[in-house]
Amino acid sequence: MAHVVLTGPITGLITLADGREVNVTADQIEVDDADAAEIAHKISMHYYEHGHPNDIEEDDDGNLVQRPFVYDAPDEFKADLKDVTPRGTPRD
Repeated sequence: MAHVVLTGPITGLITLADGREVNVTADQIEVDDADAAEIAHKISMHYYEHGHPNDIEEDDDGNLVQRPFVYDAPDEFKADLKDVTPRGTPRD
């Protein structure tokens, strides 16, 4: 069975835990159900670590500021959040 994962503006390859690479360049990709959660998690972790282009806004001084990508990982992936500092400046 297949599952559709929306990727957003990320491009390139992500590597799954078993070493397989998945191209996430398209806006949406069709993947096996067994891989969908891990692929979605890897994409979310990319945005968590590097920021998401939709999370850029002007601050009070008119400067563009990258805001953090908010990601509430599923329990099976929460440990991954401990090793990464989210990119961006939180709102006041």
